[in-house]
Amino acid sequence: MKPRNPARTAIALAVLGIVSTGVRQAAAEEGPARTSLKVFATVPNLAALADAVGGEAVNVTTMVLPREDPHFAEARPSFVKALHDADLLLAVGLGLEAGYLDTLVNNARNSAVLPGQPGYVLASTVILPMQQPAGIVSRAIGDVHPGGNPHFLLDPVSGLAVADLLRERMAALLPTRAAYFAERTEKLRHRIGSSLVGVPLDEKYDGTKLARLFSAGKLTAFLEKQGDADKLEGWLARMAPYHGTPAVDDHDMWPYFAERFGIRIVGHLEPLPGVQPTTHHLKEVIERMNAGNVKMLVASIYYDPRHARFVSERTGARIALLAHEVGAVDDARDYVDMVDYNVRTIADAIAATR
Repeated sequence: MKPRNPARTAIALAVLGIVSTGVRQAAAEEGPARTSLKVFATVPNLAALADAVGGEAVNVTTMVLPREDPHFAEARPSFVKALHDADLLLAVGLGLEAGYLDTLVNNARNSAVLPGQPGYVLASTVILPMQQPAGIVSRAIGDVHPGGNPHFLLDPVSGLAVADLLRERMAALLPTRAAYFAERTEKLRHRIGSSLVGVPLDEKYDGTKLARLFSAGKLTAFLEKQGDADKLEGWLARMAPYHGTPAVDDHDMWPYFAERFGIRIVGHLEPLPGVQPTTHHLKEVIERMNAGNVKMLVASIYYDPRHARFVSERTGARIALLAHEVGAVDDARDYVDMVDYNVRTIADAIAATR
């Protein structure tokens, strides 16, 4: 991962040359009622959720490309213009966009998407952050996010919570389509729930509730008590034989996904968050993996693959190359497809080590 350079982003924005004739005011002051919403999303996962909820009633612009590192973005005049015109700004939060979002918002001069307005949406407000650091946060401990790890959208249960937040905000801004947004959100809820556990168990118990039991290691006992142990399907059935499997990742991007699907992340190729792997650190990781018989290595599409290959060749670990954003691989066509691809990929990789 490259070191952050917020100054470069700020300079780039300063010279974009976009000049507004005035600050854009809330739509209620602008005349005719809207028939659709213009949405600006910082990352593809948020854009995909906005599409899933908003459908034909939204027009979504995405800033970060699917195969890019979401911590960074190249500011372009088109982004400032799109945000100036937007009704809704979707950001992950927890510092993920710290290098560019505030400057972008200031340059867009759109009061509708300022913090505190209905058009400003931080997805992190509806999830429980993991890895909130204790004590003083400084560069000495790496690129640590003070509010917690921001990669919660890789967990489908968290993604569904964010979708519900989007439904609420879209309905507030476009009340005439509130029922439409609710219908589409319910379809997404059913699709995720049935993908997690299968249609019968999702309809009987709610797949997201069963997913929480799975994460806690209590699902099998619950289903046995209910006489439904043989009915588990979907992602959790696929991952059940591998619950508790240890793995190492490149960047600390996967704690939410790992917790949801029963994987134990026991180390990272980065010596500190956001710090490029060193040969010395990789050798220590290799020693620990060999000592602990760790045979899984989780890698992200955007990350330099040399480090994972170096470790894999010296440990025999299988590399599971996962999609961190919708569109990062061809099979990740939408949000649910992305999760499905990641579950299939990691399950196949673990099976190959057995």
